[in-house]
Amino acid sequence: MTPVQIFYYEAGQTFISKQFQGRLGRVAGHNNASITINNTQPSDSGMYTCEVNNMPDFQGHNQGNIFLSVLVKPSTPFCSVHGTVESGHLVTLTCHSEHGTPPPAYTWNKVDKETSRNVLGTMNIQTGVMKISNLSQFEFGQYQCNASNSLGSAVCVVELYEVPHGAEVVGAVIGAICGAALIGLIVWYVTHKMRRRKYKAGKAAATDMEVKAPVEDPVKYQSVPTAESAPLSNAADVPPESTPGEDKPEQEEA
Repeated sequence: MTPVQIFYYEAGQTFISKQFQGRLGRVAGHNNASITINNTQPSDSGMYTCEVNNMPDFQGHNQGNIFLSVLVKPSTPFCSVHGTVESGHLVTLTCHSEHGTPPPAYTWNKVDKETSRNVLGTMNIQTGVMKISNLSQFEFGQYQCNASNSLGSAVCVVELYEVPHGAEVVGAVIGAICGAALIGLIVWYVTHKMRRRKYKAGKAAATDMEVKAPVEDPVKYQSVPTAESAPLSNAADVPPESTPGEDKPEQEEA
């Protein structure tokens, strides 16, 4: 890891890195190269190197190292239960804090009526893991994990209660009913959509047929025979035309 310069001083000129702006200061004194860090944070932990140069004298040892460890109180731990919470089964309880320097120690206790007592299980104070084998009704209840170091402590709580088999059956029945209802709802929805599509398709087809059907002409026409197709009448049947000035013969009186 490449070292990062956080402070530099020469001839009255001072440089302070951005990470320590407002928190780092130089101790006054001509022969003093000490610095102070205020409002320390967990990220400040690490190895620090001080290098002093007195030009043009470069002889001798000019560096010194010191390790800074910022102590941090344990953060609120996370508790969880692993395994089947039933009589005769193995159950594992875990507890872990994300932050804490020095690393916290973990202890488990069973809480009975606002009092705590030791747990009948295998406990690892460094990892926070506790195992309870052959679980019985005497182990059911509330458990508390305590994470602590020299700066303080924090706790978390879990509960171990066996789920009655009757409740499991009721839960399974309710789940089955809900599942059947959901399936029925899906089937009804799909069927409804299909019927609606068929109805729309039939209606559209009927509309197209009405548009394409020929329109009947309300006016009726009757055919008239032409001269060529009309029958010719006999000349004897046609009376002679009278000429002007020609008198019709008088009929004799009887």
